[in-house]
Amino acid sequence: ETAKRKLEDNGFNPIMEVHDEIVCEPLTRDLDAFKQIMEDVDRWVREMKIPVHVDVWQGSRYRK
Repeated sequence: ETAKRKLEDNGFNPIMEVHDEIVCEPLTRDLDAFKQIMEDVDRWVREMKIPVHVDVWQGSRYRK
């Protein structure tokens, strides 16, 4: 299951992707839950020890 699907299923409403970023209009403002979903990677990613870093930001506009 993709991160985008997990976000949708948990009320975060993804509206745009920019390279490796997902922009959402959330129904909830639970940033910890959002970060947890993004950090929940597939088993093969953990087995290959691929580093995953998640930054979460909340605001009224997209920023880079």
